[in-house]
Amino acid sequence: MRTIKLTDNDCTFVHYVLRMYAQQTPGLDQEDKDEIREVAAKFK
Repeated sequence: MRTIKLTDNDCTFVHYVLRMYAQQTPGLDQEDKDEIREVAAKFK
C-alpha cells in the first residue's frame, strides 16, 4: 500500500466531502452513514 501526505486543506476537503456524501446519497442506511462519518472524522 502506498502512503501519501495530505495538506491541512486536503484533509479538510476530504472531511467535508465524505460528510456531504453520507448526507446526500440516497439508499444509504444509518449504519452506512455512521461508518462514512467515522472515516470522515479521521481527516478532521
